[in-house]
Amino acid sequence: MAIVVLRELRKEPSEDFGPVEPVAYIEAVHAAPGDPDVSGDPDDRTFCGKPTLDMERLPARRAGCPVAAAQHAGVGVP
Repeated sequence: MAIVVLRELRKEPSEDFGPVEPVAYIEAVHAAPGDPDVSGDPDDRTFCGKPTLDMERLPARRAGCPVAAAQHAGVGVP
């Protein structure tokens, strides 16, 4: 079974209050099973039961890659 890694984003207004798109911050990182019908796509829900529709897929990286670990260190930790 393939596993797809996704990020859940939290969007907040820009601090300059100008007419720009909201700024997106990573709220949490989730794992989902791969869709059995579409290779590389996530299934409808993550392993913890959240819907994957509004989540973004993270690029695939080698297991143990220090760049990936450092990039997402502390994500989802209050």
